[in-house]
Amino acid sequence: MKLLLSVLSLSLLLSSVPYYWSAPENNPQLLFEGSLSDNLPQWNNYFNRKNRFGLFTQMDGSASRIIRYDYANDTFQEGQFLPFDKRFNYSDPWVNKAGDYMLVQSNISALGDPQDEFKICESFLTNDGWTQPAPIPELIDNNKNEGSPSLVLSGNLYFNALSESGDYDIFVLKNGSDKPEALSRNINSTTFEGDFFIDDKEQFIVFSSANRLNSQGGTDLYISFKTEKGWTPALALDKGINTEGEDFSPYITNDRKQLIFTSNRNNTTTLRPSYNHYIIDFDI
Repeated sequence: MKLLLSVLSLSLLLSSVPYYWSAPENNPQLLFEGSLSDNLPQWNNYFNRKNRFGLFTQMDGSASRIIRYDYANDTFQEGQFLPFDKRFNYSDPWVNKAGDYMLVQSNISALGDPQDEFKICESFLTNDGWTQPAPIPELIDNNKNEGSPSLVLSGNLYFNALSESGDYDIFVLKNGSDKPEALSRNINSTTFEGDFFIDDKEQFIVFSSANRLNSQGGTDLYISFKTEKGWTPALALDKGINTEGEDFSPYITNDRKQLIFTSNRNNTTTLRPSYNHYIIDFDI
């Protein structure tokens, strides 16, 4: 597995390449309305500023696929689906800063056949393009329905998965270990923890969660900080970020000053999944 090599490439995160967008107002604003944000069945947020592209998950008929938008001429260009095997579903893309190693969620079995469970899979960029994703060997016999992978500087791999109690929690597979550990109950609840953004230095995590007592409805975003004593109790985000709709797929820009997330706040009654991407000032 290429985890250690991709950790080294994460050092590129301090690149001085400027951001693609200007700072919004104090309320969430649509991000590139009409291109990225166009009431599409599209979610997740991953941006690679070194190679100037964004990755998202979008429905293609009844299947979920990874779509790439290249950034040029001050805007995102028309999206293109990655040419992975269409027998499978894919979502939750993460790519290292060098742009040559990808983690995704997919229903690919260890034998390369479709299955009901989703596993975290890896793909490598070659001269011929991206390799077909394959399950990470260390996770094949562990949790069920894994998703939202994120690799940090320490080599720890974070993801969410179905827990033994039947709800979805956030786990970490520590570098050198073969047994994932659930994060503390200051983060994981007894309901549902979904996709998330974790700081490369593991100083904070912004994550989605549903059906909490303080929920505004649908899925909300929360934040927790890592201290010497562990993770702090999660706090719900404010500033109009959480709504009665679904608010999820958080992404923090590299300067830690803007939050990007996905929401259906303007389309909560449609039968077809319909989401947009939003951005707001968010100084950690």
